[in-house]
Amino acid sequence: MSYDMIYKIEPNQERYIDHLFDLDTIYHQIVPLSEQYNKYFSEDTYDANLKNKYDISNDPYLQVKTHDELVEYYIQFITQQGFFKYGIRGHTGPLSKETYLIREELLNFYDKNIITFDSEPGLVSTYNSFTTVQKPYVFLLVRKDMLYDLYEFVASHDMISCIDYDAKQQMVQLKNDFPNVSDLDDYTFEFFGIRDPTKEEISNPALLESYFEWIFSDQFFTELSDFF
Repeated sequence: MSYDMIYKIEPNQERYIDHLFDLDTIYHQIVPLSEQYNKYFSEDTYDANLKNKYDISNDPYLQVKTHDELVEYYIQFITQQGFFKYGIRGHTGPLSKETYLIREELLNFYDKNIITFDSEPGLVSTYNSFTTVQKPYVFLLVRKDMLYDLYEFVASHDMISCIDYDAKQQMVQLKNDFPNVSDLDDYTFEFFGIRDPTKEEISNPALLESYFEWIFSDQFFTELSDFF
């Protein structure tokens, strides 16, 4: 089962997955957990119209010359300070709804001088009558000299997995977006998520609840950020 595979449940029809798992159990487990996780999210926190106020001429991205300064640049966006509530280089508009859900978790990485990109929370959503479960993931810019220890940590962890991803194009884009940052060659992108559930977890309600707590709580982000 690939990491990108999402669990789909179509109301009033046969529930299915790539493997013959008990999706009735999954469905009844995820609903209360997802409601608990999303309870502090408010629609009022997102104003899509703010993107129309973004003006690249006011964006201080050309003043960013080091990785540490890039960290501060992104912190101002995540905390929606001043101009940054209108957007940043490469993204117009405020924080997305999904980023807003995990803004505190992401700031824990920034406290360790780690920049995050394209990261998403665990959540349940409905689209075209399908209920889907999204596992959380985080895309990090990390120093190359810490990769060995980072891989060792992930390899020994029961839940966190390293996702295979070709980040070369992402680095090319980052260098194009911030042409004056001089030390990006010391860094690389790494992509992390939660492993797929085992057949035993799918068939055992207690194990399944524990698995989904990893999806809908902050455990994934907290334990990964604590590594740094």
